[in-house]
Amino acid sequence: MKKLGVLVIHGIGQPTRDYADACISELTERLGKAGVSAGRVVFEPVYWADILSDKEDRMYRDLCRAYSLRDFLGLRKFEINALADAVAYRYVPDDPQSVYRRIHERVRDSFDALKEKLEDENPPIVVMAHSLGGHIISSYMWDAQKSQIYTGALREWTDFERGETLCGIVTFGCNIPLFTLALDKVESIRFPGRNIPDELKRKARWFNYYSPRDILAFPLAPLGGGYDRVVDAPIKVGSILGFWNPLCHTQYWTDNLFTKPVAAFLAGLANTIS
Repeated sequence: MKKLGVLVIHGIGQPTRDYADACISELTERLGKAGVSAGRVVFEPVYWADILSDKEDRMYRDLCRAYSLRDFLGLRKFEINALADAVAYRYVPDDPQSVYRRIHERVRDSFDALKEKLEDENPPIVVMAHSLGGHIISSYMWDAQKSQIYTGALREWTDFERGETLCGIVTFGCNIPLFTLALDKVESIRFPGRNIPDELKRKARWFNYYSPRDILAFPLAPLGGGYDRVVDAPIKVGSILGFWNPLCHTQYWTDNLFTKPVAAFLAGLANTIS
């Protein structure tokens, strides 16, 4: 039985290692109701938050608590997590211990783990990326597709890592547009992959879910440069306490307006695989 792999990557903040469990559980339940047999869709989360969490905690303690700065609804802590992650994740030449390379090593390890679970040389995959995770996976695959060594993965790139079997991308709370400001020319990664069957290519989509009230999330299609093929999908996410403020940025994972269409998309892909 051929399987569909789903690589999940978190974004800003300090999620725990089980950050994706509730989302995966809900998607799996919805897939079952859609007639997708158990084990047909295989998930593998990428976890990288611990690379920066200690430094961010120390910054919050030294700068905010020590000087009694106001932190209404935890927004100041949220701001530090958001800005620190984004600032720290940058390519630093000749530094094998840079945050950029260390995070990409985690991505590489998760790709390896997913491929092992799928037991296939060229398995079809989908990437689900939240927040800064969208920029991270985009940078990783850009390096792979251009045969760069910036990831620290000093080995020959495989088609799997280049996204040549990529048949779906789901970004949510994505802030890729902010990072394009540093570029002279905006150009997205190559998608869909070149090593997937025609019937799968016809169903391949890049969906970008964002809440208009999420100040860290943006549509992608207006960027052009390949992003114009992205299907932007505005949704209202979050509880009564969060949907109206920046904290909704963390509340996509188990919101029905997000998990229901994502599960339907995954089911359509899984049922296409022979």
